[in-house]
Amino acid sequence: MPGPSDPIKRLNRWRKRKGGDLVPKDGNWKPYNVDYLDRNIREVFRTGDIGKLTKATYQFITLHMGFIAHYSLYGFMDRYADLDELRLNLQTSEYSRDPDYNLKWADTKETDRDFLKWYGYPYCHSVAEGIRRIVKAAREQPEQRPLPIPAWELKLLERR
Repeated sequence: MPGPSDPIKRLNRWRKRKGGDLVPKDGNWKPYNVDYLDRNIREVFRTGDIGKLTKATYQFITLHMGFIAHYSLYGFMDRYADLDELRLNLQTSEYSRDPDYNLKWADTKETDRDFLKWYGYPYCHSVAEGIRRIVKAAREQPEQRPLPIPAWELKLLERR
């Protein structure tokens, strides 16, 4: 019989005090705002400025599209100041050269029985649709002319 210092009981008491669970329950994860992700990545390509990438879009890309985090949003911006390389890797991931790699991953996210059970259809569909829209935006962009100094670096220099 577990005693009063049992970690599970302590965790349950903490949850009751805080009014909920630490993570969403199975099948009840909140979907992504796919329109926001699409608008943001298109703005990055339209302006040629990786500094326009938001934290939410960065987190989506690193969580669901085969990218490593590069330590932070700013490390990611430094790594992908060349938007042509970002455009390519949004289609293939950092681990593959198959131009349909991320689209195949989107199909898996949307149809895998375990994913659907754990996260719920709305969440899985939003991940799949987010991947598809980001890949589409990347494919629609012409090659970029690199800026002499990336705009986000200029912002950092202005702060000094």
